[in-house]
Amino acid sequence: MARDGSLYIANIGNGRIQRLFPDGHSEDVLTEVDGVPTTCANYVFIDSKDRLWLAFSTREQQWWPAAAQPRPDGYIVLLDEKGPRIVYDGIYFTNEIRLDAKEEFLYVAETMKNRILRFRVQPDGSLTDKEVFGPDGLGVGAVVDGFAFDAEGNVWVTTPLRNGLGIITTDGDYHVVFEEANEEVLSTFEEKVASGTATPADMAACAGRTLQSLTSITFGGPDLRTVYIGSLAMSRLPTFRSPVPGLPMRHWAS
Repeated sequence: MARDGSLYIANIGNGRIQRLFPDGHSEDVLTEVDGVPTTCANYVFIDSKDRLWLAFSTREQQWWPAAAQPRPDGYIVLLDEKGPRIVYDGIYFTNEIRLDAKEEFLYVAETMKNRILRFRVQPDGSLTDKEVFGPDGLGVGAVVDGFAFDAEGNVWVTTPLRNGLGIITTDGDYHVVFEEANEEVLSTFEEKVASGTATPADMAACAGRTLQSLTSITFGGPDLRTVYIGSLAMSRLPTFRSPVPGLPMRHWAS
């Protein structure tokens, strides 16, 4: 959310970054970088300097080929007063991206590697010192999607194919909060991805009976201890109370 109450949107359908205003009208913010049209826009993060950090999952026109046959063509764009520029390239399906509380590091969900990456942010916005934060792979079929920080710096991450939620602590340990995983189906899906034969139906088969395709997480409520979980497949919004408050987002702090 921008300071004027408008919303920045990563439109994965048309590949553009757009802005939706309170009166209902919208406008394109970014449609190309270096003369090349953007594709599969996935996420927007606004930092304290009002810079936009933008995640693009793949250079394919649609996202599924990059999931069915993973390739390192996801990238991150920084949009500031200097204009848009690619600050990192070569990611296996870039998903959500966020800066930590001090804005020293950029964290990235590398979906098709089942892990979280971390980069040090330089004063000019360039990214250095790439490393894996936490385990290098969170488990069989544990593709990562959305994540959020709590006030203590832990990373809460959704794993949609395992229909789950986990926490990577500041020490790099991984703990499952809950999940509803079908190990046999997940193993079959990974085998098909490896052979290049996976279909959307194979991904859909990973859904649980109670939980399906958990993809995003946020902290809300007056004390930021109410957790809300988003999903690609559910018609309801799972929620629960957390013993630790979430990290306030920039527009909450203001």
